[in-house]
Amino acid sequence: MADWSLLPNDLLELIVGHLETSFEIVLFRSVCRSWRSVVPPLDHSRCLGIKTHDISFNAGFTFSDQPTDQPPFKSSVDCTLKNIPIYLVKFWTPYGDDYLIAEMREREGGEPKLLLSPLSSNRIIYGMGINKVLFNSLTSPIIPFGQYYEITYFKKQPIRYRYGLPYHLWNEVEWVETSERVEFLRLHSEDSRDFAVLFAGRMCNLVMYRSRNMSWTQVVEHPETYAYQDLVAFKGKFYALDSSGRGRVFVVELSLRVTEIPSVKGSQYCSKESLVQLGEELLLVQRFIPAGRRYDEYIYTWFKVFRLDEEGGKRKWVQVNYLNDRVIFLGARTKLCCSVHKLPGANENCIVFLASNDGSIFDNDSVLLFDLKTRRTNTAFNECKGYMGVFGANLKSLVSCGLVTIPNPTTRFLL
Repeated sequence: MADWSLLPNDLLELIVGHLETSFEIVLFRSVCRSWRSVVPPLDHSRCLGIKTHDISFNAGFTFSDQPTDQPPFKSSVDCTLKNIPIYLVKFWTPYGDDYLIAEMREREGGEPKLLLSPLSSNRIIYGMGINKVLFNSLTSPIIPFGQYYEITYFKKQPIRYRYGLPYHLWNEVEWVETSERVEFLRLHSEDSRDFAVLFAGRMCNLVMYRSRNMSWTQVVEHPETYAYQDLVAFKGKFYALDSSGRGRVFVVELSLRVTEIPSVKGSQYCSKESLVQLGEELLLVQRFIPAGRRYDEYIYTWFKVFRLDEEGGKRKWVQVNYLNDRVIFLGARTKLCCSVHKLPGANENCIVFLASNDGSIFDNDSVLLFDLKTRRTNTAFNECKGYMGVFGANLKSLVSCGLVTIPNPTTRFLL
């Protein structure tokens, strides 16, 4: 095995020149002493940094299929593309090895970054009611685990009822900051700055942004007026899954050409579908709830998994009954898939998902697990404690190793 500490300083300085956020510098400095000597400690090391791009809106463009003369956005530059990083933090406790999966979010005024569950829609914040969440990159490995992209912009929206707002103003409009999930493709170019973004606009529209053209373009209007429920960037192309519940997936080329992958043969209607990238493979995951059953009757929920087969230049879906040592996490805003060897105590060949249709987590029973081998669904934490770190439910472990500190009730002011 190579001794990384022996790399020459000029090569290390070249590597540092390609680091884009202060958190990448923190990770770089945690490798060994010789690497730390190349980069001085950051004055504000807690500011982890998020990669952003400013995106302009073309004149008259809207995310709906109707052009307008009225500017739908606050200004042509008030759209920001953000890369939201997800990290795996491993640590050791008196109870054994444990981990935490968290996405990093910005806060205003130089405050420490927010740590959020990347899978819940109600934005569970790690450290809520806790003084600090401290990571020591020398003793707790912090590993990039995934990422997703979103755009943030201001749009016009009717004013809803507000306490103290006069009645005659309720019909007015206001500018509201909005965030939307998008898919991102970095394209090959001389300066490595060319990229494309795909967004499922209102109703049945797909719109693509190309940095080279600095403009948005409508891709296609779905012939059967179904909205799109999931997007993924895979091997230089975009894949869009509609909401028909029949496994209909469309391949979107950068040229704006769209082709449909033949639907899963004999597929029955499913309640929810997702596209999940598994290494160099793309999976279609279908969730079924028998007719007459509610979402909260999780014991009746079951799944089918299909792999995209591209042999012979023809795309088709092939059913998969075994994920080997992998586990799939289906969240509200993102999906994760990894080997259970990265997650202490996790079970393989499982799908972890959320009970509610909107991806909210209210208690431990909101997180469910489907075993592809036994075909049974149960609450995830009862089935396997190793999944608690994905949702920050392992507070006892976090406190025991000093990763988080709980306020001393004798020193707190009661309001």
